[in-house]
Amino acid sequence: RIEQTASNVIDEEHWNLTLTLQSKQLKNEIYQIGVNSKAKNGMDYMDLSTLPLLEDMASIEFNSLNSTNKLIKDIRKDSINQSWNFNLINQRKSSEQHNLLTWDNEIAKSLTYDLYLLNTTTNSLTDMKLSNQLALTTGQGYQISYGTRAFILEGLNRGTTFISSPYPNPIGEICYFNISIPENETEGKITQTLRYTDGRIISTNHIDNIQPGYFTHSFQIPFELKPGIYILQISYENETMAQSISHLLYKN
Repeated sequence: RIEQTASNVIDEEHWNLTLTLQSKQLKNEIYQIGVNSKAKNGMDYMDLSTLPLLEDMASIEFNSLNSTNKLIKDIRKDSINQSWNFNLINQRKSSEQHNLLTWDNEIAKSLTYDLYLLNTTTNSLTDMKLSNQLALTTGQGYQISYGTRAFILEGLNRGTTFISSPYPNPIGEICYFNISIPENETEGKITQTLRYTDGRIISTNHIDNIQPGYFTHSFQIPFELKPGIYILQISYENETMAQSISHLLYKN
């Protein structure tokens, strides 16, 4: 069991996790989600409303349950199957400025159930127990879900195949990606292709006999590669469809 602190608390019916939003030298550690048996599923004394946003700053806002309030701290009553929807609010002069959301995934690992962060715009999913950061994009929606695997999957668009972004990124030796395949699809295969930024192929790996469902797969970068920027293409295909995504992969 992890020792309790003011910012991150874990026990069977009471936990909260601090989320940090950072960009260059700016860092905000004021965002929290969690559950508490004494809380309400709506605005109460355990929650905290958003603060006025100064010029050239960014923030995230949680949508409160059962009210129109926007929150930076949202503690729920029920201990499992909870979702927190939020958006990135950006007052920075340059909307392209990097906004990185980070959290202590050691805390996340101590939770009994799954904890995932879903980009509801791109339908990409990040396992918050395996990763500890995600770059946020202005104009896209996000949802953190805690609960059973069946509950997490309900938040996805189950009518389409999706492949998540690889995480963590930057990568040391190994990264992961999630893939969801509708039940009405046939068996297929995954192809992982790593390239230099000029398009030259470094390695190609195939995973056969992929059945419909939700899976997490890994990709191991060749150990001899130097730190730098590469392109990872992940493709899924079967008899009736094909889908592919490409992402810049940063090797430490």
